[in-house]
Parts: sequence; structure tokens; C-alpha cells
Amino acid sequence: MFDSTVTKSGRKTVVVTAGRALRTVLWVRTVLLAALVALGLFALAPAAFGWIPTVVTTGSMTPAIRPGDVVVAGPLRVSGAATVRPGSVVLAEDPAKPGTLLLHRVVRRNPDGALVTKGDANPVEDSTPMPPGNLRGVARFTVPMVGVPLLRARAGDPVPAGALVVIVVTLAAVRRPRRSGRHSTVS
Repeated sequence: MFDSTVTKSGRKTVVVTAGRALRTVLWVRTVLLAALVALGLFALAPAAFGWIPTVVTTGSMTPAIRPGDVVVAGPLRVSGAATVRPGSVVLAEDPAKPGTLLLHRVVRRNPDGALVTKGDANPVEDSTPMPPGNLRGVARFTVPMVGVPLLRARAGDPVPAGALVVIVVTLAAVRRPRRSGRHSTVS
């Protein structure tokens, strides 16, 4: 990438050739775009198979799961609720706030089959036990920080999402220049 030469005064100079610099930029572009596509696929592709990707919005599960992480939960039927063990992280409709999802760790099972859950960062267990019918899935893997731009945009800060769009468009726009007239013939 760099050509170095020594001048008459003994100073070393470094010359970057345009071709090598362009190849480096194109390589970096390819790596970054591939990484962005891979993270997107990890976060969203499982939905095609019934898995549930969810952007974490609170810090109740820190340090294991942070706001902006995308947690992908494997689907769970009501009949599968009996197989959920203490220590599992579950995605469920919050019994204390119907219509919202809750991602917490199972602490224990009550005699009536309801699950007692707790956020890792919370000092006490959740006040309302989780009925088995509220379970949507069990967390299978986490894609760190992928949801941060969306989370920040929802909070009224469009800068991270806008910056991501600008970066992707800029990287996609970098092209190798056309070679024209390189081997022209003279008559």
C-alpha cells in the first residue's frame, strides 16, 4: 500500500499510490457492508422461521442484555411452558402491563404453574407472576447493539439512524473507477 523512498537528505518519504489506496478503501467497504448485512441477518432472518427478534428497551437485564441489543427468542407454545426452567430468559406479555412485552429471567415456578420472573438488574422479583399463557418464547441468542439506532430514533434522536443510513449509502457508492483508453492504438 505504501511505497517508501529515501531522499538525498536522508529523509524517508512515504508515497501512497492511488491504486493501492483505492483497493484498501474498497476492501474496507466490503468488510463493513458484509458485517452490517450479517448483523442484520442475525437479528431479522430468524423471524422467517417463527422466531421473535426484539429490541431491548430497558436496562432491567444488564449486564447480560443491554438496551439496544436484539434478543432473538425461539417460539414457545403454551404446552412448552412446563419445560421452561429457572434461569431461562423468557419473552412474554407482561401481566402487569397488558399489551407490552417483558424479557426477564425465570426465578422459580409457583405451585399453580405461574412463573416468577426478575430482571437481572432489578433488586426484587416482578410483582405479578407470569401465567404460562403469556409466554411467547425463550431467548436463544443476542445480537449486541444492533437495535441502538432504532431505540434512539424512538426516543426522538434520529442522529444514529441517520448516520447509519449515510454510512451505508456512502460505502455502497464507492466504486472502482472505469478504465478507459488504457490500451488505445495509434494509427
